[in-house]
Amino acid sequence: MSNISFFHIGSNKRTATENVVNNILQFYKPEVYLLGSDNALSFADFAIQKKINYVYYNKKLGGPQQPYGYEIDSVLEFLDRFREACYLSYSVNRIEHMMMAEDDVWLLKPVTVNPNWQMACHNITVGNELPPSLLNEIEQFSGKRPKNIHYGGGGGSIYNAKTFLEYYDDVTHWFRINGDRIMKEEYATFGWIDCFMVVYYYLCGKEYSINPHLTDTHNHAPGFDYDNFVANQPPEIEIINNYKRYYWNE
Repeated sequence: MSNISFFHIGSNKRTATENVVNNILQFYKPEVYLLGSDNALSFADFAIQKKINYVYYNKKLGGPQQPYGYEIDSVLEFLDRFREACYLSYSVNRIEHMMMAEDDVWLLKPVTVNPNWQMACHNITVGNELPPSLLNEIEQFSGKRPKNIHYGGGGGSIYNAKTFLEYYDDVTHWFRINGDRIMKEEYATFGWIDCFMVVYYYLCGKEYSINPHLTDTHNHAPGFDYDNFVANQPPEIEIINNYKRYYWNE
C-alpha cells in the first residue's frame, strides 16, 4: 500500500500536466492520484487512459495574482478542492499523507514520508515571514504559537490529509470570518497558496517541518539547464519544484 497520494490541478498547459502525471506514475499506482482541471482543458480521456481519478471544476480559480494571491472566496474554493482530495486519500484509500503536485513538480525517485509530518514544506529562511499580529491571531485560535515564522507550503509540499479533514469546518470558518480583513489590512500575501496552506495547519495547532528531500530550481523562465540541475543534486533529493522543462511548450 502506498504511503502517499497526489493532488494536482491542471489548467491550460497540457504537455506539462501530462508529463508530470506520467513522471509520478513511474513510481506510484494510478489510484493514489487525483487530477483536476481548473475549468480549462479537459483531461478526461487522458485520465481514463492512465486510470487516475479526475474531476473537472466548474468554477475557475486561475493563477494567483498580485497583491493578494487569491481573494478569500477563491481561497475557500481551493480549500474545498483540497478537502475532496483529502477525503479520497484518507477516507477512501486510508493514505494519511498527500503531496500537492503542480505542473512543475518533478520526482526523481519514490518519496520518503515521515509518518509524524503534518506539513513538510520548503526550507525558507529569508522572506515569506508571517507578521507578529497574524501569529498572535493563530495562537489565540489554536492555543499554540508557531515556532517557524517563515512559510513555503507551495508545490511539492506534503500535507497530512487526516488532520486537514478533522479541522476543516472550524478552520474554514476562521478563514471566512478573518481572511478578507487579514489580506486587506494586515498581510496582503495571505491569499497565496504557499502561505494560507501553512496558516491552515498552524490554526490546527500543528508544526511546520522542512522536507530535506525537497528542492527548488527557483527558475521561472525558458532556457534553464534542467539536466545539469538534476545532475548536481545530492542523493537525498527526491522532489523538485519549479521544474518547468515542459512548461513553456504551449
